[in-house]
Amino acid sequence: MHYDLEFKGMIVPATAPGHLAKELEAFVDSVVAELERLGAQDIDVSTDLATGGVRVAIAVDADELLAGQEIGSGTVRTAFHAAGAATPGWRVDWVKACTLPNDELVEA
Repeated sequence: MHYDLEFKGMIVPATAPGHLAKELEAFVDSVVAELERLGAQDIDVSTDLATGGVRVAIAVDADELLAGQEIGSGTVRTAFHAAGAATPGWRVDWVKACTLPNDELVEA
């Protein structure tokens, strides 16, 4: 089964950088590159450079909902960590996560 996952949060720099919007944009670009490297499907990432808000959506294939949640959250976590989150540099305060089955049936 195909599942759509969405995560929302705030990206917080560990230090107070001088050019937050530019550095945030580079960080998010690194996250997207890591998601692509990991083979994530249907990647959709948006940010609010003024506030640090981030929305990450991907799709996964899994046998059941719980497995889809585990695969998706693991993929997102790995991408953020590889880009520098949870290490000296950036932290993400996640505020929402959602996993929904996506039946790709289309009525003609």
